[in-house]
Amino acid sequence: MGVLLFIVLLFGQQGWTTEVVPPTDWKLQNLKGAVQRMIVFRTTADGAKEKDVINFKEKGFVMIKTYYDSTSKTYTSFEEGEMEEIYTFTYTDYVDGVRYVYLYDNNRKWEDRDHAIETWDKVDDFLISTRNNNREKWEIECKYKEYKLMERWERESINYQKYSAEIERTSTFEYNKQGDLVKEIIHEEINGIEKDYTLIYDIRSRDAIGNILLQTKRNRETGDVITEQFDYLYYK
Repeated sequence: MGVLLFIVLLFGQQGWTTEVVPPTDWKLQNLKGAVQRMIVFRTTADGAKEKDVINFKEKGFVMIKTYYDSTSKTYTSFEEGEMEEIYTFTYTDYVDGVRYVYLYDNNRKWEDRDHAIETWDKVDDFLISTRNNNREKWEIECKYKEYKLMERWERESINYQKYSAEIERTSTFEYNKQGDLVKEIIHEEINGIEKDYTLIYDIRSRDAIGNILLQTKRNRETGDVITEQFDYLYYK
């Protein structure tokens, strides 16, 4: 799984005021009930397998996210196959509207002492979350309206082994009348090369309280499909 995909699963800001109370991650992820752990098992169009494990505190804020990757083409369930832990994000509690996110590699080492500061602001009808990396390697800004993500802007500088890239991406999101995400429109620039594409979201099934169990994301331009399965553990 690429670094950008990992940090995309994190969200961002633009400045914090004492008037803004950070919403719970349950609310921002549109989760129903008291979710203790959520597992997302993802199969990409080329057959690669990925897994995200997200643990929540009892009040609904993320405590830790761990990302796994596998090249196994036969990995078909949450339990089967060998998954390599890539790295982990740990989250502090909010203090005065600010929280820190620390990045650890798969050896449980604090990777280059990487961390991000997440803050919140309110502009007109939008809640704005901004996450800035302490080494200026990436930043993310997200705009929410009625707790739904409407726009995300992100920038990242990658310099890993023989690969380097300057990436900037803007996504806008559309919802149906039921409030489900149905479309993501993306403008992307990588090393000066621009590209536009659209992802179509299709929810296939939900659990008894309404959380998503299966959904697909189809690239409208290429036809490539990403399949995501979800598994939940709830607080009792």
